[in-house]
Amino acid sequence: QLAGWFAWALNEALLYTNQYGWKWVWLFSSMANIALAIFLTHQYRRITKRYRWQDLNVWRMVQYNFLALVTMAIILMALNIPLDFLFLQENYDVSLSPFIIVQIFFNFVKPLAIWTLIYFFSQYSNKRLEMERENDQLERAILETEGKVLRAQMNPHFVFNALNSVRALITEDPQKAKKGINQLS
Repeated sequence: QLAGWFAWALNEALLYTNQYGWKWVWLFSSMANIALAIFLTHQYRRITKRYRWQDLNVWRMVQYNFLALVTMAIILMALNIPLDFLFLQENYDVSLSPFIIVQIFFNFVKPLAIWTLIYFFSQYSNKRLEMERENDQLERAILETEGKVLRAQMNPHFVFNALNSVRALITEDPQKAKKGINQLS
Protein backbone atom coordinates (compact mmCIF):
# COMPACT_ATOMS: atom_id res chain seq x y z
CA GLN A 1 0.00 0.00 0.00
CA LEU A 2 2.68 2.43 1.04
CA ALA A 3 4.74 1.89 -2.13
CA GLY A 4 1.73 2.15 -4.45
CA TRP A 5 0.35 5.31 -2.90
CA PHE A 6 3.82 6.85 -2.68
CA ALA A 7 4.32 6.19 -6.42
CA TRP A 8 0.95 7.79 -7.16
CA ALA A 9 1.73 10.85 -5.01
CA LEU A 10 5.18 11.16 -6.59
CA ASN A 11 3.60 11.12 -10.03
CA GLU A 12 1.13 13.82 -9.00
CA ALA A 13 3.90 15.91 -7.42
CA LEU A 14 5.96 15.65 -10.60
CA LEU A 15 2.99 16.74 -12.69
CA TYR A 16 2.41 19.75 -10.44
CA THR A 17 6.13 20.55 -10.44
CA ASN A 18 6.22 20.52 -14.24
CA GLN A 19 3.19 22.79 -14.41
CA TYR A 20 3.83 25.18 -11.49
CA GLY A 21 7.49 24.67 -10.48
CA TRP A 22 8.87 23.02 -7.36
CA LYS A 23 7.47 24.03 -4.00
CA TRP A 24 8.05 22.39 -0.64
CA VAL A 25 4.34 22.49 0.02
CA TRP A 26 3.98 19.76 -2.65
CA LEU A 27 5.72 17.45 -0.22
CA PHE A 28 3.19 18.30 2.48
CA SER A 29 0.30 17.94 0.05
CA SER A 30 1.61 14.60 -1.23
CA MET A 31 2.12 13.28 2.29
CA ALA A 32 -1.39 14.37 3.28
CA ASN A 33 -2.81 12.62 0.22
CA ILE A 34 -0.76 9.48 0.89
CA ALA A 35 -1.82 9.39 4.53
CA LEU A 36 -5.48 9.89 3.71
CA ALA A 37 -5.42 7.35 0.86
CA ILE A 38 -3.77 4.74 3.09
CA PHE A 39 -6.26 5.45 5.87
CA LEU A 40 -9.24 5.20 3.48
CA THR A 41 -8.06 2.01 1.78
CA HIS A 42 -7.25 0.46 5.16
CA GLN A 43 -10.78 1.25 6.36
CA TYR A 44 -12.10 -0.16 3.09
CA ARG A 45 -10.18 -3.42 3.67
CA ARG A 46 -11.45 -3.60 7.23
CA ILE A 47 -15.07 -3.11 6.13
CA THR A 48 -14.83 -5.64 3.29
CA LYS A 49 -13.41 -8.27 5.64
CA ARG A 50 -15.83 -7.53 8.45
CA TYR A 51 -18.91 -7.71 6.23
CA ARG A 52 -17.43 -10.42 3.99
CA TRP A 53 -17.96 -8.65 0.67
CA GLN A 54 -16.05 -11.45 -1.09
CA ASP A 55 -18.91 -13.82 -0.26
CA LEU A 56 -21.62 -11.62 -1.80
CA ASN A 57 -23.06 -12.29 -5.23
CA VAL A 58 -21.26 -10.49 -8.04
CA TRP A 59 -23.87 -7.79 -8.62
CA ARG A 60 -24.05 -6.83 -4.91
CA MET A 61 -20.25 -6.88 -4.63
CA VAL A 62 -19.92 -4.54 -7.66
CA GLN A 63 -22.50 -2.16 -6.16
CA TYR A 64 -20.75 -2.00 -2.77
CA ASN A 65 -17.34 -1.55 -4.34
CA PHE A 66 -18.59 1.18 -6.65
CA LEU A 67 -20.14 3.01 -3.70
CA ALA A 68 -16.93 2.64 -1.68
CA LEU A 69 -14.84 3.84 -4.63
CA VAL A 70 -17.00 6.95 -5.14
CA THR A 71 -16.98 7.70 -1.41
CA MET A 72 -13.18 7.41 -1.12
CA ALA A 73 -12.68 9.62 -4.20
CA ILE A 74 -15.03 12.29 -2.83
CA ILE A 75 -13.22 12.29 0.51
CA LEU A 76 -9.85 12.66 -1.24
CA MET A 77 -11.29 15.49 -3.36
CA ALA A 78 -12.61 17.21 -0.24
CA LEU A 79 -9.04 17.31 1.09
CA ASN A 80 -7.22 17.95 -2.16
CA ILE A 81 -9.24 20.84 -3.65
CA PRO A 82 -8.76 23.11 -0.61
CA LEU A 83 -5.07 22.14 -0.40
CA ASP A 84 -4.55 22.96 -4.08
CA PHE A 85 -6.33 26.28 -3.68
CA LEU A 86 -4.25 27.10 -0.60
CA PHE A 87 -0.88 26.09 -2.10
CA LEU A 88 -1.49 27.36 -5.63
CA GLN A 89 -3.20 30.65 -4.84
CA GLU A 90 -0.93 32.73 -7.05
CA ASN A 91 -1.21 30.22 -9.91
CA TYR A 92 -4.75 29.04 -9.27
CA ASP A 93 -6.63 30.65 -12.12
CA VAL A 94 -8.81 27.59 -12.66
CA SER A 95 -12.39 28.02 -11.61
CA LEU A 96 -14.08 24.97 -10.18
CA SER A 97 -16.49 24.19 -12.95
CA PRO A 98 -18.40 20.90 -13.01
CA PHE A 99 -16.00 19.67 -15.71
CA ILE A 100 -12.93 20.37 -13.53
CA ILE A 101 -14.57 18.71 -10.52
CA VAL A 102 -15.35 15.60 -12.60
CA GLN A 103 -11.78 15.60 -13.90
CA ILE A 104 -10.39 15.79 -10.34
CA PHE A 105 -12.83 13.08 -9.29
CA PHE A 106 -11.59 10.73 -12.04
CA ASN A 107 -7.97 11.54 -11.15
CA PHE A 108 -8.69 10.05 -7.74
CA VAL A 109 -10.93 7.24 -8.97
CA LYS A 110 -8.22 5.80 -11.25
CA PRO A 111 -5.68 4.83 -8.56
CA LEU A 112 -8.43 3.83 -6.14
CA ALA A 113 -10.01 1.57 -8.78
CA ILE A 114 -6.65 -0.01 -9.57
CA TRP A 115 -5.99 -0.56 -5.87
CA THR A 116 -9.47 -2.04 -5.37
CA LEU A 117 -9.05 -4.42 -8.30
CA ILE A 118 -5.64 -5.57 -7.09
CA TYR A 119 -6.97 -6.03 -3.56
CA PHE A 120 -10.00 -8.05 -4.65
CA PHE A 121 -7.95 -10.13 -7.08
CA SER A 122 -5.52 -11.03 -4.30
CA GLN A 123 -8.40 -11.77 -1.91
CA TYR A 124 -10.09 -13.93 -4.53
CA SER A 125 -6.84 -15.77 -5.26
CA ASN A 126 -6.16 -16.36 -1.56
CA LYS A 127 -9.71 -17.57 -0.98
CA ARG A 128 -9.50 -19.90 -3.98
CA LEU A 129 -6.18 -21.36 -2.78
CA GLU A 130 -7.62 -21.86 0.69
CA MET A 131 -10.67 -23.63 -0.75
CA GLU A 132 -8.44 -25.87 -2.89
CA ARG A 133 -6.38 -26.79 0.19
CA GLU A 134 -9.54 -27.60 2.13
CA ASN A 135 -10.86 -29.70 -0.78
CA ASP A 136 -7.54 -31.57 -0.98
CA GLN A 137 -7.67 -32.26 2.76
CA LEU A 138 -11.27 -33.46 2.49
CA GLU A 139 -10.42 -35.72 -0.45
CA ARG A 140 -7.48 -37.20 1.47
CA ALA A 141 -9.68 -37.75 4.52
CA ILE A 142 -12.35 -39.42 2.36
CA LEU A 143 -9.78 -41.72 0.72
CA GLU A 144 -8.28 -42.60 4.09
CA THR A 145 -11.71 -43.34 5.55
CA GLU A 146 -12.67 -45.46 2.54
CA GLY A 147 -9.42 -47.41 2.93
CA LYS A 148 -10.09 -48.00 6.62
CA VAL A 149 -13.66 -49.13 5.90
CA LEU A 150 -12.44 -51.48 3.17
CA ARG A 151 -9.75 -52.95 5.43
CA ALA A 152 -12.27 -53.37 8.24
CA GLN A 153 -14.60 -55.22 5.86
CA MET A 154 -11.84 -57.36 4.38
CA ASN A 155 -10.29 -58.57 7.64
CA PRO A 156 -13.28 -60.66 8.82
CA HIS A 157 -13.73 -62.13 5.34
CA PHE A 158 -10.05 -62.99 5.11
CA VAL A 159 -10.01 -64.69 8.52
CA PHE A 160 -13.22 -66.59 7.71
CA ASN A 161 -11.88 -67.82 4.36
CA ALA A 162 -8.47 -68.75 5.82
CA LEU A 163 -10.05 -70.74 8.67
CA ASN A 164 -12.32 -72.57 6.20
CA SER A 165 -9.28 -73.46 4.08
CA VAL A 166 -7.35 -74.78 7.11
CA ARG A 167 -10.40 -76.77 8.25
CA ALA A 168 -10.58 -78.40 4.81
CA LEU A 169 -6.83 -79.17 4.95
CA ILE A 170 -7.02 -80.90 8.35
CA THR A 171 -8.61 -84.03 6.88
CA GLU A 172 -6.86 -83.79 3.53
CA ASP A 173 -3.24 -82.91 4.50
CA PRO A 174 -2.62 -82.34 8.22
CA GLN A 175 0.97 -81.08 7.61
CA LYS A 176 -0.25 -78.37 5.24
CA ALA A 177 -2.99 -77.53 7.76
CA LYS A 178 -0.31 -77.09 10.47
CA LYS A 179 1.76 -74.88 8.16
CA GLY A 180 -1.37 -72.86 7.21
CA ILE A 181 -2.22 -72.25 10.87
CA ASN A 182 1.34 -71.04 11.52
CA GLN A 183 1.17 -68.70 8.52
CA LEU A 184 -2.24 -67.43 9.53
CA SER A 185 -1.11 -66.67 13.06
